[in-house]
Amino acid sequence: MIQKPPFLKYAFSWIIYSISWIMAQLPYRLLILIGKGLGKFIRLVLKSRRKVVAINLDICFPDLNPIEKST
Repeated sequence: MIQKPPFLKYAFSWIIYSISWIMAQLPYRLLILIGKGLGKFIRLVLKSRRKVVAINLDICFPDLNPIEKST
């Protein structure tokens, strides 16, 4: 069995930790913009989940009109 070098054992964890630390140093407004951008990207990529969300909103909030549900 091939063994990985010891420094690679936790490489993914250190990458995630580093990204988290960098994100914590950013200004709040920039974090909001990044979050909105990621949300739009995920909305485009995961179209099948939009249908599930629409059904859940219909079940949970039947009194909302379509404009209120889309925001």
